[in-house]
Amino acid sequence: MILHAVIFMVGFAIALLGAALASSASHALKRVVGAVIGFAGAALVLSELGVSEVFLIAASAIAFAHILFGAALVVRLKETYGGLDVADMDAADRESEPKERVS
Repeated sequence: MILHAVIFMVGFAIALLGAALASSASHALKRVVGAVIGFAGAALVLSELGVSEVFLIAASAIAFAHILFGAALVVRLKETYGGLDVADMDAADRESEPKERVS
């Protein structure tokens, strides 16, 4: 019983760690990796809760699709901006936007 609680808490902590990394990383690839870590923690929590295999397979398919989309997005960002640093991408976007006229 205690082992199940510990596994559940570890899975929840891993999911929170992944969510924090995905939302606060300054590098686009690290954000994708954070999402993957979050999905792994969520899968651990789901398996510990005893959900059916169908839900675990569906969660795995969603995680895999997210990984593929994230990888494609990282490649596209690298091609467009020449790097993956979020601050540099924001600065490049600010420079490319037209200036507002002051009346």
